[in-house]
Amino acid sequence: MAEDKFEQAVIDKLKSEGWEYLTDYSGVTVDRLYDHWRDILNANHRKRLKDTPLSDNEFEQVKLELTKNKMPYDALILKNGLFLFSP
Repeated sequence: MAEDKFEQAVIDKLKSEGWEYLTDYSGVTVDRLYDHWRDILNANHRKRLKDTPLSDNEFEQVKLELTKNKMPYDALILKNGLFLFSP
């Protein structure tokens, strides 16, 4: 029960900060969440990606880097700095 209260508190806080709760993604598989995140990355970085979406291999590399992070701050740095440099 404590987990339910914590989850609802996080949802309420994010809503109060202007985030939208997407019920379509509640209770879905991890793969579905990754697909959604990949779509967001492709959309947000379309210009830097020159309208070429991340390949499966590239996205797997992003996921691998994310799993190496120990703190949410590290993940934020990865997210924000991921496409600062082009190959």
